[in-house]
Amino acid sequence: MRDRTPPFMSVREKDNPELYARIQDQNLLRQYDLLSNCVEIGLEKGIEAFDKYTLWALNYAAVANIAQFGGRYREEPIYVGKHYLICLKQGKLLPGRKIVPERIRENRRPYYDALEAADRAWDDGKLDVSVMAKYLEELLKGQLTEK
Repeated sequence: MRDRTPPFMSVREKDNPELYARIQDQNLLRQYDLLSNCVEIGLEKGIEAFDKYTLWALNYAAVANIAQFGGRYREEPIYVGKHYLICLKQGKLLPGRKIVPERIRENRRPYYDALEAADRAWDDGKLDVSVMAKYLEELLKGQLTEK
C-alpha cells in the first residue's frame, strides 16, 4: 500500500540520521532563543504573558522540518511540567557562556541514557526522572560556574 501522506519539507531520522541530528540541534538552539525572549518578557510583564500561541511557537521551533504537525494541538496527552521557572525565581536569564542545550548537544549520550532510564521506570509503572534531574543539575552547574 502506498503512503498517502502529503509531502512537506522535512527529513526523517531513518532516511538521513546526520541531517536529522543537525536540524534537531539547530531547532533546539532556535527554541532556546525564543524561550529566552519569553523569559525576558515574563520577567517584565509577569507569567501571564505566556499564552497558547507562545507555546505553539516553541513547539514549532522544536520540531521544524522533522515533524509535520509542530505548533498544533495534539489528540494525545502532553505533559509540560514546571520548566524554566528558575529564571523567573532569579529574576533574570541565567548567566554562562555555554548554555545547557549547547552542553547537551556536545554529548547527547548521557541525555539519551537519562531518557531511557525514565522510559524503563515508566514501563515498570513508576514515574522516575531522577537520572535526568541529576544530569541536568550537573549541566546547569557547569553553565553557572564556567566563565
